[in-house]
Amino acid sequence: RIEMHQIGVRDGARMLGGIGPCGRELCCSTFLEHFAPVSIRMAKEQGLTLNPKKVSGMCGRLMCCLVYEQQLYKKNRRRLPRPRQQVTTEQGEGIILSVDVINERLLVELEDTNRKTFALHEVILHGSQSADVVDEDAADLREEYLWGVELETTPAPTTPARSDDDSDASESATKKRRRRRRRRPGGGPGGASES
Repeated sequence: RIEMHQIGVRDGARMLGGIGPCGRELCCSTFLEHFAPVSIRMAKEQGLTLNPKKVSGMCGRLMCCLVYEQQLYKKNRRRLPRPRQQVTTEQGEGIILSVDVINERLLVELEDTNRKTFALHEVILHGSQSADVVDEDAADLREEYLWGVELETTPAPTTPARSDDDSDASESATKKRRRRRRRRPGGGPGGASES
């Protein structure tokens, strides 16, 4: 008796087994019970080269291990700045060229076209993300990098305090208006009633 079952390429790799590009046995043939969906977007977010030979497993599909670190990359990317964002370093102003998500290091191109790598806590970010990423250490860095430069601060608008004389005058004015309104229904603007 011969039975034939049609299986997918991933199930075929699980049955055959083998060694992955990491040097260990395939995840699907050792401990992986269910195949999670893997997309090319995961490889992009993790900064991998979009070469089919490098991001594909023994089955010819995207490697299942791309799912393992996806949540970590998503979490860290929320804290990290994006490329082309301006920053201030101890060596001057610069623009971020690339971001190392795992090590939290930034490749910055300075004004003199030199490229250097800085840790996240060593730079001051410009823009809307600076308030979320840079913590209280940014105040110390700002004093260290930008000494002698006074930051422009807009004074908060102050409302003048009302004195007692002004309040009394406003109250008397409102009372006069009320009196005038009460007299009109009696007989016109002169206040005379019809006999």
